[in-house]
Formats: sequence, structure tokens, C-alpha cells
Amino acid sequence: MKNVVLTLASAAICAASAQVCASGVTLYGAVDLGVKFQKSRGHATVVSMDSGTYAGSRWGLKGKEQLTDDVAVSFLLESGFDADNGTSKGKLFNRGSLLSIESKRFGTLAFGRTSSFISASGDYGWMWQVDPFEGAYLDAGIQASQFNMWGWRDNVILYLSPKIANWEIGLQYSPSGDDGANEGGDERPWHDSDHYWNAAARYKTENINFVLGAEGVDYGS
Repeated sequence: MKNVVLTLASAAICAASAQVCASGVTLYGAVDLGVKFQKSRGHATVVSMDSGTYAGSRWGLKGKEQLTDDVAVSFLLESGFDADNGTSKGKLFNRGSLLSIESKRFGTLAFGRTSSFISASGDYGWMWQVDPFEGAYLDAGIQASQFNMWGWRDNVILYLSPKIANWEIGLQYSPSGDDGANEGGDERPWHDSDHYWNAAARYKTENINFVLGAEGVDYGS
């Protein structure tokens, strides 16, 4: 019975959007769950089951449609959850909700919720590759320092340049400020809203990975 239901649902999706099904939509995910032992001097040992110690449990959907030899349109929807109790991490697609236009000649222009270039999160987070702990393992990684390693932003307009001589440049702007924390919603006057920007450059070869970036928030009144 389950197989029949899945088959009918899949057929219905293909009938509604034949082009997407022809190109392929990928369902993916990861479950990160483990037992943690913590012991510090003068305190009792704490044993707990934790989700997301390394990379974070998640599931997602992504797809891509090649429009021409040079231009493609893609989407990404990714949701994080706690594997130890099954609860979601806040908003449904908290780990990414993007619509992108990709060009080999001109670069990528994307819109939606995504991570900062100088974070260790998501497809556009470049910092995890310069952290010996890959921005993970809880406080062992450098996300415990001054770096904004979990920098997710709402309402982002993103541009990523094509690679030229192993260099690429990333630019981001969001009218929602710090991690979508625009408590008044997206309808507030322009001067009352927070505005976030992020600019980064990366030089990457097989043996070298150099990232230079800056970000800022202009807080509204």
C-alpha cells in the first residue's frame, strides 16, 4: 500500500510539472546523532544524547533546470531538525530556501534564505574549510570564537562571481538584518529595518584555501 501511494504521488508531481521531473529533483538528508560525555574539574560527569554535534541533522530538496548551454535555474529547500526528539529547528526551511540563476560566464544570482560567505554553514559558507574542526564538534570548532560561523540570513540577494585565476568574489545584501530578526516583519519602513551586507573573496587551489571577508549590520531606528 505504501508503494502504491508513493507511486501515485510521484506521478501526480510529474503530471503537474513535467519539466522539473525530467530534470530531476533530489531528496537528500543526514542524521547526526550521538552520545556525549562531558567532564570538567569540580563538576560531575554529564552524559547526554545530542543531535547535530558534527554537521546537523537535516533533510532537503534541490533541483536544477538547464535553460541554455550557459544558463540554468535551480532551487534549494533545506530543513534542520533534532534527531534525538524529532523536533524541527524553528522555521520549516531554516537551513536554506533559495532560487538561483546560474551562468558559467557571469556567475550566480540567488534570492532567499542562505548562509553568510564568512560562516561555516550551508552551501555558501566558506569558513568551514579553514577550520581544523570544519566549524563543527560544538565548542571545539572556531564557531565558538568571534567568527559568525552560523550566519543564516533571510531575504538575501546574493551574487557569486565565476572563478577567474582561482579567485571568486561573493556579495550579499539583506533588508532583514541579523538572521532575519526583523521583529516588525518585512513591511516596516526602510529606515526602521535592519540591513545586512557581506562581501568576501576566496582564492582556492588544491593546496591553498584563502578567504578574506567582511560583514556588517545597519540597525534600523
